[in-house]
Amino acid sequence: MKKDTCHEERKVFKTKIMLAVEQMEAFTPPAGAMTIVAFDSWFFCRQVTEAAEARGYSWVTQAESNRVVYIKGRKMNVTELAEPLPEERFRKVTVGGEAFSLSGLRVWMSKVGEVRLVVSREEDGFHFYVSNRLEWTDRRVVEAYRVRQRIEVFYRDVKQNLGLEEYQVREGRGAIIHWHLVFTAYTLLALLRRSLRGMMGRLGWVLDTLGGVCRWVKCQCFRRFVDWLFLKFKQQTKPETIYRRLKI
Repeated sequence: MKKDTCHEERKVFKTKIMLAVEQMEAFTPPAGAMTIVAFDSWFFCRQVTEAAEARGYSWVTQAESNRVVYIKGRKMNVTELAEPLPEERFRKVTVGGEAFSLSGLRVWMSKVGEVRLVVSREEDGFHFYVSNRLEWTDRRVVEAYRVRQRIEVFYRDVKQNLGLEEYQVREGRGAIIHWHLVFTAYTLLALLRRSLRGMMGRLGWVLDTLGGVCRWVKCQCFRRFVDWLFLKFKQQTKPETIYRRLKI
């Protein structure tokens, strides 16, 4: 909620950083599980990292290209650090079927402390991954962060196929109800996609995306409707009766 709105409604205003910290503090991990907090560079700040470490969580994020680090007493930004790195410092690895060229270092960041910085040389330039797990391999750091890609894919799918942003309501509660319905529909479609891919052979690749599942479900609904109409006409049901049933 906007700060002005909170003031008008006499509610406590909370920034996105505060909300992120609350989420971590409220989360109860399964017994024996290792919890890793993955977040993008916008949330990379002392409040978030300290909140994660206070709960004993590992964290991984990305750093902006101008983020300042200290290495061997020298101050520089991460781009200045990456550019002179020799070719032999980079190791080629595959993460989730995607090739990366990585070089890891231990550096010190202000207000964060000692961290593992992994420099990734990609087609569009350098990318920088950061974690408090100093003992992790470069590949492990990237693997942990790339889990976030599923979140990006989820939001893209529900916006394009399930109308996540297509609501017009006056109260926040109405928006929350809409979001719950979208999330529930996504869960059901994801479960349906998994079961269909295992049962229907060649049809599986057609249903590889959420959009494909939506189109398949819509097609099945039309087929059921046509079957129902065929049965009614076969039973010599009058069109007027069907109109009443369909309320048209």
